Amino acid sequence: MGNQSHELRYAGDPIAIVGSSCRFPGDASSPSKLWELLKNPQDVVSEIPPSRFNTTGLYHSDSQHHGVSVGRVRATNLMD
Repeated sequence: MGNQSHELRYAGDPIAIVGSSCRFPGDASSPSKLWELLKNPQDVVSEIPPSRFNTTGLYHSDSQHHGVSVGRVRATNLMD
C-alpha cells in the first residue's frame, strides 16, 4: 500500500471510465442484443466445441474418481 497522506491527497479527484467489456450468452454481442434475448428468450445452449476443452476427458463412471464429473457434460451456455 502507499503512503496514507499520498492516498488522501487524491481521494477527491474525479475518475474517468474509458471502456468496459462483457461476455454475453448466445449471439448477444452487445448490451442491446442481450436485452433482446431477455425480452424474447430462446435456448442458447450449444455443444461445447473440442477447441474449448475435451468433454469426454471430464467424465468417469466412478463418482469417487478425483477431478472428474459424474454427469456427461456436452453442452453449455457459451460466452464468446
